[in-house]
Amino acid sequence: MSLLSRFIRSRKIRTKVSDTLQSLMTFCNQNDLKPLTASNLAPYKSSSVLCVLASGTSINEITPEQWQFINENDSASLNNTILHKHVPTYLFYETDARMERHEELNKLKFRNLVARSTDLQQSAIVWHYQDKRYFEVDTLKESNLAHNSYFQGSYALPGDSLDKFDESLRICLKENLTTSATVGLYRRGSLARIIHFALAMGYERVIFFGADLNGPDYFFDSYSQDDFPEGCKPPVLQNYVYNSSEGAKKQDSIHMTIDPSVHPVTMIDVIEHMNNEWCRKADLKVEVFNKESALNGVLELASV
Repeated sequence: MSLLSRFIRSRKIRTKVSDTLQSLMTFCNQNDLKPLTASNLAPYKSSSVLCVLASGTSINEITPEQWQFINENDSASLNNTILHKHVPTYLFYETDARMERHEELNKLKFRNLVARSTDLQQSAIVWHYQDKRYFEVDTLKESNLAHNSYFQGSYALPGDSLDKFDESLRICLKENLTTSATVGLYRRGSLARIIHFALAMGYERVIFFGADLNGPDYFFDSYSQDDFPEGCKPPVLQNYVYNSSEGAKKQDSIHMTIDPSVHPVTMIDVIEHMNNEWCRKADLKVEVFNKESALNGVLELASV
């Protein structure tokens, strides 16, 4: 990349992050809600290890001894891992865009959140804020979940090839954009935002559980109703429809975050390159628990 191209990209990233932050603060101020900041979340942090719980089927393979390790450290549940009875330190939660085809899923996510409102009173709920996303401000306040909700803006880093994505990662590091997680820097999904969050919050070790990335199946697909937290119901995510260069597709054979027809840089690429360009340089160790995960080989296998 030429010096001019690097300068243009650097300016674009800084401008986008600044604009995203301004939009986030406007939303929070208008609705009397709190942004995600290191100081706001500092009271929740109690360990140097962050156990990240995604929704892959290997969640069901975690032993009681391993759950003890998770419970002794900070944990972050991602989205539909709210359907597991574990109570996390952080719940990273997001809805989809305000579109008719996602309407029922968006409403279900709020119903499941309300069903777990008592469980989550001591957890930090981290919302992925974008103006396009569905949200129920009144429901949040009526359910006594506004006091522990924190809103994070997001910016999908540019780069339609690995070299260009690496350049974006280096620019963020040089511009000190990784030191604050108020605007989450990512690509493809929540696992990437978690890496930036862990880096900005000063964690020393991140372990991914249930981040299988090798199919469309979820840990709760085999659950009976008694296995779910009381009042919660699962979505049928294999019917989830997403956009790609090949048109609208159902998530019934591959997870959208690793589908190259959505973007040539997949979630596996994103995690590998964020680890190489950011985490290793900051002595943040990123590992994966499940040896069958597509991330095994990209990340070290965790010993728990």
